[in-house]
Amino acid sequence: MAAMIGATSARAAGGPEQQVTGTSLSTSVLNNPSNKVAEIFTAVGTGILHRITVDVQKTGTPGDLKVEVVNTANGSPATGAARANTTVSASAVSTSMSTIQFDFVYPAAAYSGTSYALVFTTTSADVSNYYSFATETSGVNGSHLFTYAGSWVSSTDSLRFGDFVQAFAPATTLPANNKMLAFPCDSTAGTKTFIDLSSNGTLTPNTNSPEASSKCYSGGAYNPITNKFVVVDGNSSWSKLYEISPVSGATEAELTFYLSNALSTVTIDSVAIDQYGYMYIFRRNNSVYYAQPRGAANQYDLILLASGLPRSGLASGFNPVDGNLYSLMDSQAGGPSQLFFLTLTRNGQNIPTSASVSYAMMAPMCLSTCYSLNFDSSGVGWLTNSFEASPGVWVTDMYSMTSAVGSATYSFQGRLGAGAGYSDSLLIYPATIPLMTVPAAPSPTPTPSSPTSTPTPTSSASGASTSSGSRNSSSLAETGNPAILNEVLFWLAFSSLLWGVMIYLRRSRFV
Repeated sequence: MAAMIGATSARAAGGPEQQVTGTSLSTSVLNNPSNKVAEIFTAVGTGILHRITVDVQKTGTPGDLKVEVVNTANGSPATGAARANTTVSASAVSTSMSTIQFDFVYPAAAYSGTSYALVFTTTSADVSNYYSFATETSGVNGSHLFTYAGSWVSSTDSLRFGDFVQAFAPATTLPANNKMLAFPCDSTAGTKTFIDLSSNGTLTPNTNSPEASSKCYSGGAYNPITNKFVVVDGNSSWSKLYEISPVSGATEAELTFYLSNALSTVTIDSVAIDQYGYMYIFRRNNSVYYAQPRGAANQYDLILLASGLPRSGLASGFNPVDGNLYSLMDSQAGGPSQLFFLTLTRNGQNIPTSASVSYAMMAPMCLSTCYSLNFDSSGVGWLTNSFEASPGVWVTDMYSMTSAVGSATYSFQGRLGAGAGYSDSLLIYPATIPLMTVPAAPSPTPTPSSPTSTPTPTSSASGASTSSGSRNSSSLAETGNPAILNEVLFWLAFSSLLWGVMIYLRRSRFV
């Protein structure tokens, strides 16, 4: 029987974004723990894929049923880390065909027009203990079935499935007193381009101050005391931080760090700076430190604030509204990132002395891919998510984030493609700073024309030989400096006037 297809919005009474329904008795069987059953589908809207459903039944006592959301490559389910995954107990699956719901604890971000695959596996199955998935002869928006028994095989049939996507919040804007800048990280030849995001989410290339292709800035922060950017260089294996002038775009200094008076070379994941100009360093050893100035320029001692953090803080930022640190921490295993809230304890001089993790929130778009988090003056966080959208094509998605205790709401702001600048570092700074201004280019030097004849030397009053084309000539026009010419003309006119007055007075005495 032909599939009865419906496509509905995720906002409509909490229903599926799109769904394949029907009454066909056809099935696809999963009867081996090495085999897989998958459905490729294309997302209709952009948002958070938090639930899927599938019609399935069990025979005998197979193992639990797992589903993963993965990217696609060349039209097939891709290998690599899952965007989201969850498992349903075998006891929750009926021996008659029924709709089973899979809710993701850490959902996946889905983008309109992008294809994803739902991959189903089990830990235990054989010819007597297996799962049967209901199929229809056609899908929705091109969705269709894949099976795996050593290699992926495509089918024109479709599973009876539904995907539930909660739309991102509407795009927000920066406060008027803030601007934003993204430092691209592209492997293309030549220089990279700064991206000015100050036009309320409009992604506008700014080519005034290109960055050398040897640099890949991965996260950073603006220091309100020094009025400088501090960025992590990803091309140095995240072990170096640089200070950059917002005005000229020039790299002004490399920052060095000491741990127990020894120079530290441990990987730095991210940096955050508070309203006092105090700098916080998140290192790959799952610890966060306060960078205390040593007294010498650009040198700091690392003072431990908290160790044993749940994950590595790949992107961190200071929220000026609630006065706390936030860190997008990743497991380094390809799983989804979590946004952790860190409470700071300070002494009487507001110097941080310790930090504690209070709670975590989901960051479904981040799969080891979010490297920058900054907050604007209203307390809204802005983050980047950089990933390989297709083989060899890297892009960066921009998000804004509002948070409350235990929850976060994300707004999709736009995408930087490879042609516009792939970025791992986003910074927010006061709008009063003239961003990356450069001096006007000097006027081109005129090319002298070939003389039609050789100047004829003449004799001066002193007998010295001069030429009308010689720099020894007293011709003011040849100096090329109108200011000097004007000054000489002024004094000549003044002298003539003074001389005239003296002659008049002298004649008046003898009248």
